[in-house]
This record gives sequence, C-alpha cells and structure tokens, in this order.
Amino acid sequence: MESICPVIDMKIGNLLGEETPQIFVACGKGSRSSLQLLRPGLSVSEMAVSEVPGAPVSVFTLRKRTEDEYDSFIVVSFVNATLVLRVGETVEQTDDTGFSTDAQTLGAQHMFDNSFVQVLSTSIRHIQQGGRVVEWQAPGRRNITKVATNERQAAIALSGGELIYFELTSQGNLVETERKELGGDVSSLSLGDIPEGSLRGKFLAVGSYDKTVRILSLDPGDNLSLIHISE
Repeated sequence: MESICPVIDMKIGNLLGEETPQIFVACGKGSRSSLQLLRPGLSVSEMAVSEVPGAPVSVFTLRKRTEDEYDSFIVVSFVNATLVLRVGETVEQTDDTGFSTDAQTLGAQHMFDNSFVQVLSTSIRHIQQGGRVVEWQAPGRRNITKVATNERQAAIALSGGELIYFELTSQGNLVETERKELGGDVSSLSLGDIPEGSLRGKFLAVGSYDKTVRILSLDPGDNLSLIHISE
C-alpha cells in the first residue's frame, strides 16, 4: 500500500494560489527522504478563526453525545495549560466542561456513556455526567508519558516503562484492570477502535526506544500478555 510514513514534518499553505490550500509533507529520512505535495480531495471551507495564546502541543476534538454527528469541543493543549473551545455558530472558549486547564493535556477522549477522560502527566481525570470528577493519581513521583484511548478503554505508560490498562465498566467507572513492567521507557501507544458488537478492542500496540514493537492482548483474564514482538 502506498504510504507517506514516516511523516517528519508538515505545513499547510496556499503557496500555489489554488482554491484549496496544499499540504507539504516531509517524509522519511536518509536515502528514503522525500517532499510530497498533497491536495485535498474535498473542498475545505473556513468556518471560524480563533486566536490561541501560544503554539499548541496537541489538539483533540470531542463529541458531546455519542449520537452526535459532529464534534462539539476542541481541546487545545499547551506545554503548561489547556484551552477548551466550544464549537457552534462561533468557536468560543468555555470553562464548564470539567477539564483541568492549568496543565498540559496528553490525551482527551469522549466515552460511550457521554463522559470524558482527560489525561495529564500526573493523573487521569474521569469527568462524569453532572460534572463529577474521579481522579486517578500516578504513583509516587512517576509521570504519565504516553496514552492511548478509545470509547471504552485507556492505556497509559509511566516513566520507567510501566503500562497500566483501564476499562470503563457498565456502571460508568473507569477501573484499572492490569499493570505490566516493560523495563524501559515507552515511545508510543496505540489502541484500535472497538469492533462492532464487541465491548473492547483486542490489542494494544507498544513502541519502545529499543526499536521494538510489542502487540499485547487485552482479552479478559489475559490482559497485557505478549502476543508478538517485532524488532
């Protein structure tokens, strides 16, 4: 399959004076380096512009309800702060979502029961309906470094290489179900979407700085057991 991975950097701009801005992508490294020009297959209309106080580290979009067709919130994460924007006829800052705004957000997820999960470097905040917040604190002086989520599951990596896996129960509680020590820091995590008719995704992919990728099982009773390792 044709791929532009790995993407090292990208810029969007209408440098060619066309109707739609182009995407300039720096791909690969060494002898496989390339600069690629991408043109969107669909036209893009700018609906609103909102200035932000600095350069964001990451951006997340969230629905308000599971059945909503469009996202209702934009979570903009900075090095030491988080900004939440409400999307409507205009895009405006809002402070009534329950999100912590005085720290960097590593991950933000709308859950199947219409609650939200916000992952900070020191904690996981489960923002339930009605505004109640249940917070899980990272142990000791260890920080959360990586996170992967879907509508029912969450996985985090702590500094030092410990994995912790959570599931959202039918009672609406985000519960820790398993831990695993990897012996080295994690460079990336990925959780797949939940297959139709299932309660959970079956696999967690874990990338490490030792240039390995592990595929771990998420089946009940077999959580975080190693299925495959690629070097």
